[in-house]
Amino acid sequence: CLTDQISLVEEIHPVSLEQWRHLTSRVDPDVLARCLARYGAGTFHLLRVLERDPLFLRPVCPHHEHLLGELLYSVEYEQACTITDLFAQRTRIAWSSCQGLDILSSLGELLQQHGGYSQATIEQQVDEYQAFLAQGLAFRTSRPGEQLWSAESVQEHA
Repeated sequence: CLTDQISLVEEIHPVSLEQWRHLTSRVDPDVLARCLARYGAGTFHLLRVLERDPLFLRPVCPHHEHLLGELLYSVEYEQACTITDLFAQRTRIAWSSCQGLDILSSLGELLQQHGGYSQATIEQQVDEYQAFLAQGLAFRTSRPGEQLWSAESVQEHA
Protein backbone atom coordinates (compact mmCIF):
# COMPACT_ATOMS: atom_id res chain seq x y z
CA CYS A 1 0.00 0.00 0.00
CA LEU A 2 1.38 3.38 -0.98
CA THR A 3 -1.26 5.63 0.56
CA ASP A 4 1.25 6.93 3.08
CA GLN A 5 3.32 8.20 0.14
CA ILE A 6 0.69 9.47 -2.29
CA SER A 7 -2.42 11.60 -1.96
CA LEU A 8 -5.79 10.02 -2.71
CA VAL A 9 -7.35 13.45 -3.16
CA GLU A 10 -7.37 14.99 -6.63
CA GLU A 11 -4.81 17.74 -6.90
CA ILE A 12 -6.37 21.10 -7.77
CA HIS A 13 -4.84 22.98 -10.67
CA PRO A 14 -5.81 26.59 -11.39
CA VAL A 15 -7.96 26.98 -14.49
CA SER A 16 -8.60 30.24 -16.26
CA LEU A 17 -12.18 31.39 -16.64
CA GLU A 18 -11.70 31.31 -20.41
CA GLN A 19 -10.59 27.64 -20.31
CA TRP A 20 -13.52 26.75 -18.05
CA ARG A 21 -16.05 28.48 -20.33
CA HIS A 22 -14.57 26.74 -23.37
CA LEU A 23 -14.70 23.29 -21.76
CA THR A 24 -18.20 23.70 -20.34
CA SER A 25 -19.82 25.38 -23.37
CA ARG A 26 -21.11 22.07 -24.83
CA VAL A 27 -22.12 20.49 -21.52
CA ASP A 28 -25.68 20.72 -20.23
CA PRO A 29 -25.69 22.67 -16.92
CA ASP A 30 -27.47 19.82 -15.10
CA VAL A 31 -24.89 17.32 -16.35
CA LEU A 32 -22.09 19.69 -15.32
CA ALA A 33 -23.57 20.05 -11.82
CA ARG A 34 -23.82 16.26 -11.48
CA CYS A 35 -20.22 15.83 -12.66
CA LEU A 36 -18.98 18.48 -10.23
CA ALA A 37 -20.77 16.72 -7.38
CA ARG A 38 -19.44 13.31 -8.44
CA TYR A 39 -15.85 14.15 -9.47
CA GLY A 40 -15.05 17.41 -7.69
CA ALA A 41 -11.68 18.75 -8.88
CA GLY A 42 -11.48 15.81 -11.30
CA THR A 43 -14.26 17.39 -13.36
CA PHE A 44 -11.69 19.43 -15.27
CA HIS A 45 -10.01 16.19 -16.46
CA LEU A 46 -13.42 14.73 -17.30
CA LEU A 47 -14.27 17.81 -19.36
CA ARG A 48 -11.01 17.36 -21.29
CA VAL A 49 -12.05 13.78 -22.08
CA LEU A 50 -15.54 14.93 -23.14
CA GLU A 51 -14.00 17.57 -25.40
CA ARG A 52 -12.22 14.93 -27.54
CA ASP A 53 -15.35 13.58 -29.20
CA PRO A 54 -18.98 14.80 -29.21
CA LEU A 55 -20.11 11.16 -28.80
CA PHE A 56 -18.55 11.11 -25.32
CA LEU A 57 -21.34 13.47 -24.18
CA ARG A 58 -23.99 10.82 -24.87
CA PRO A 59 -25.48 8.76 -22.04
CA VAL A 60 -24.24 5.18 -22.03
CA CYS A 61 -27.83 3.95 -22.43
CA PRO A 62 -31.38 5.02 -21.51
CA HIS A 63 -31.07 3.40 -18.07
CA HIS A 64 -28.12 5.50 -16.89
CA GLU A 65 -27.14 9.11 -16.41
CA HIS A 66 -23.45 8.29 -16.92
CA LEU A 67 -21.87 9.57 -20.12
CA LEU A 68 -19.65 7.51 -22.42
CA GLY A 69 -16.81 9.88 -21.60
CA GLU A 70 -17.16 9.08 -17.90
CA LEU A 71 -16.31 5.44 -18.61
CA LEU A 72 -13.18 6.49 -20.47
CA TYR A 73 -12.33 8.94 -17.68
CA SER A 74 -12.55 6.07 -15.18
CA VAL A 75 -10.06 4.08 -17.24
CA GLU A 76 -7.65 6.96 -17.79
CA TYR A 77 -7.78 8.79 -14.46
CA GLU A 78 -9.22 6.39 -11.90
CA GLN A 79 -7.29 3.32 -13.06
CA ALA A 80 -10.38 1.21 -13.68
CA CYS A 81 -8.88 -2.03 -14.97
CA THR A 82 -11.81 -4.20 -16.01
CA ILE A 83 -15.38 -3.98 -17.22
CA THR A 84 -16.46 -5.38 -13.86
CA ASP A 85 -14.52 -2.61 -12.13
CA LEU A 86 -16.16 0.02 -14.37
CA PHE A 87 -19.69 -1.28 -13.91
CA ALA A 88 -19.63 -2.50 -10.31
CA GLN A 89 -17.22 -0.10 -8.60
CA ARG A 90 -16.80 3.14 -10.54
CA THR A 91 -20.31 3.70 -11.89
CA ARG A 92 -22.57 1.14 -10.16
CA ILE A 93 -24.10 0.35 -13.55
CA ALA A 94 -24.00 -3.35 -12.57
CA TRP A 95 -26.79 -2.70 -10.07
CA SER A 96 -29.12 -0.99 -12.57
CA SER A 97 -32.09 -2.48 -14.41
CA CYS A 98 -30.05 -3.55 -17.46
CA GLN A 99 -26.93 -4.40 -15.41
CA GLY A 100 -24.85 -2.82 -18.19
CA LEU A 101 -25.67 -5.64 -20.61
CA ASP A 102 -27.27 -3.13 -23.01
CA ILE A 103 -23.96 -1.32 -23.48
CA LEU A 104 -21.36 -4.09 -23.47
CA SER A 105 -20.78 -3.96 -27.22
CA SER A 106 -20.46 -0.15 -27.35
CA LEU A 107 -18.19 -0.24 -24.29
CA GLY A 108 -16.01 -2.82 -26.04
CA GLU A 109 -15.68 -0.52 -29.06
CA LEU A 110 -14.89 2.46 -26.81
CA LEU A 111 -12.20 0.57 -24.91
CA GLN A 112 -10.70 -0.80 -28.10
CA GLN A 113 -10.60 2.56 -29.92
CA HIS A 114 -9.72 4.87 -27.05
CA GLY A 115 -8.46 2.71 -24.19
CA GLY A 116 -5.94 0.57 -26.07
CA TYR A 117 -7.66 -2.71 -25.16
CA SER A 118 -7.29 -5.66 -27.53
CA GLN A 119 -10.30 -7.61 -28.78
CA ALA A 120 -9.12 -10.68 -26.83
CA THR A 121 -8.88 -8.66 -23.59
CA ILE A 122 -12.36 -7.23 -24.09
CA GLU A 123 -13.84 -10.69 -24.77
CA GLN A 124 -12.19 -12.07 -21.63
CA GLN A 125 -13.45 -9.16 -19.55
CA VAL A 126 -16.99 -9.53 -20.91
CA ASP A 127 -16.92 -13.22 -19.92
CA GLU A 128 -15.62 -12.30 -16.45
CA TYR A 129 -18.31 -9.63 -16.06
CA GLN A 130 -21.06 -12.06 -17.04
CA ALA A 131 -19.66 -14.57 -14.53
CA PHE A 132 -19.69 -11.82 -11.89
CA LEU A 133 -23.36 -11.15 -12.62
CA ALA A 134 -24.19 -14.85 -12.55
CA GLN A 135 -22.56 -15.25 -9.15
CA GLY A 136 -23.81 -12.09 -7.49
CA LEU A 137 -27.18 -11.61 -9.11
CA ALA A 138 -28.16 -15.14 -10.10
CA PHE A 139 -31.82 -14.49 -9.36
CA ARG A 140 -31.98 -12.28 -12.45
CA THR A 141 -31.07 -15.05 -14.87
CA SER A 142 -34.64 -16.31 -15.24
CA ARG A 143 -36.08 -16.81 -18.68
CA PRO A 144 -38.90 -14.58 -19.96
CA GLY A 145 -42.21 -15.75 -18.51
CA GLU A 146 -40.56 -17.77 -15.77
CA GLN A 147 -41.79 -17.01 -12.25
CA LEU A 148 -38.97 -16.01 -9.89
CA TRP A 149 -40.89 -16.65 -6.66
CA SER A 150 -43.82 -18.84 -5.83
CA ALA A 151 -45.90 -18.93 -2.69
CA GLU A 152 -44.28 -22.28 -1.85
CA SER A 153 -40.72 -20.97 -2.18
CA VAL A 154 -41.53 -17.95 -0.01
CA GLN A 155 -42.90 -20.25 2.70
CA GLU A 156 -39.81 -22.48 2.44
CA HIS A 157 -37.53 -19.49 3.08
CA ALA A 158 -39.66 -18.05 5.89
